[in-house]
Amino acid sequence: MKPVDIDNKMLPELSAVQFKKAVLHEIRCQSGIGLIMVAIYKNPTDFPQTSMPTYVARAWVVKPAGVYAYIHLQYVTQEYETIKDAIPAGMYRVNRSTHDDPHVLETYI
Repeated sequence: MKPVDIDNKMLPELSAVQFKKAVLHEIRCQSGIGLIMVAIYKNPTDFPQTSMPTYVARAWVVKPAGVYAYIHLQYVTQEYETIKDAIPAGMYRVNRSTHDDPHVLETYI
C-alpha cells in the first residue's frame, strides 16, 4: 500500500475490501458511543485534479451533540461504479443535505 498525504497525515491506500473491513470494525468499536457514516466525494479539494475524476469514500463518526470526527479511513478510485464496493452491507444511502460539502455525492449510515 502506498501512503496518501491528506492534510499532512500519511494515510495508507486501502482497497475496497480493506476499507469495508475497517469501517465494520469502527462500527463495532463505536457502538453506543457514536454513529459511523461514509461520505462519497467526487474530486475533493485535497486531492490533485487530474483529467480523470477521483472518487473518495471517507469514514466519519458522529458523536452526541452532532460532533463530526474524521477517522482517517478512506478508499480512493477513479471509477464511480467501484466506490459502492467499499460500502458495507447494511449501510443505507441518505440524501444530500444543502449543508454538505459541494463535493459530497452521497452519504451512507
